[in-house]
Amino acid sequence: MKYYVKQQLRKSINILLAVLLVIPLFATVAPQQASAISPFAGGSGTEQDPYLIETAGQLNEVRNYLDKHFKQIKDIDLSSYNNWLPIGNDSNRFIGSFDGAGYIISNLTINQGNNAALFAYTGSSAELKNVGIENVNSQGSNYVGSLVAHNYGIIANSYSTGVVKGVNDTGGLVTYNHGTITNAYHSGEVTGTNTVGGLVGHNLGTITNTYSTGKVVGTNSVGGLVGINSSWDWPSQNIPDPSDYATITNSYTTGEVTGVNSDSFCYDNFFGTITNSSVKTKAEMKQKETFENWDFGTIWYIEEGISYPTFLWLIDDTSPELNMEITGTKGNNDWYTTEATFKLTATDNLSGVKEIQYR
Repeated sequence: MKYYVKQQLRKSINILLAVLLVIPLFATVAPQQASAISPFAGGSGTEQDPYLIETAGQLNEVRNYLDKHFKQIKDIDLSSYNNWLPIGNDSNRFIGSFDGAGYIISNLTINQGNNAALFAYTGSSAELKNVGIENVNSQGSNYVGSLVAHNYGIIANSYSTGVVKGVNDTGGLVTYNHGTITNAYHSGEVTGTNTVGGLVGHNLGTITNTYSTGKVVGTNSVGGLVGINSSWDWPSQNIPDPSDYATITNSYTTGEVTGVNSDSFCYDNFFGTITNSSVKTKAEMKQKETFENWDFGTIWYIEEGISYPTFLWLIDDTSPELNMEITGTKGNNDWYTTEATFKLTATDNLSGVKEIQYR
């Protein structure tokens, strides 16, 4: 009998211990489950499965995941953020990737002292592609742009439109470029004092296949595309190897440039190279032969005699649907009409229509 009681007591103690052990286990699991809730529309943040962004609030959350990968899945209006806080800083740079996927980020408004742009700093492993920023109003003192203030990574197939105003180091798309910018443009007025460019204020990296349109206003080192193109290391005063020179290739600019020390394309070009980019007349700018060695098969598009070069990825070549009604007479086996009239407006273009059939 005593043995039985002892066994029962031991079982009760074991059960009690088991309960006590289980309770702390659940207590530690619960916070982990809560933190697993993503603020994004989907994805896991990896390169293969990026976080999906469809709202302004989700775009704002990018600053808390600087090493992750993102993809925009809807147009985003930032009107609700009347003074956007740029993503990242010098100590904590954005080092992931952001794919705008052709969607638009509109009404970006910034009024910061320094490093005013959607992203303040992007690291060497960062990649921004297919990003479109429209109707930007970016203002500040030093390092003012629209997409990135200090770019150390890759920017591709991206653009911005709107107004950018700064004092020192101001660029329409990027302020300081230490990395690579390819297939990009800015359209809109850019105003500053020292080192001002329609696309980039100061280029220390690589710029390829770019353009800028709009008025550029400043005082010193003012350029229609780039203010200063130089890879000289200012702090150390070291002269760079020619293989490390800042480069601008296959690029152009239009619009008025105003400044005491200014140039229609790039004012200061030392320890840098400029290739296939020169001043031409308006008529020459509308001729394909002007742009020797430019890739008009996969990158550029031009309507000769009509427009300046633009990017193929900006051209909407989707075939439109054409709906019409034609009255006819019912015959023995089918309907027929003896007269059919097609009316086209000034905006219609049937050059791509190979055949019209009706029964």
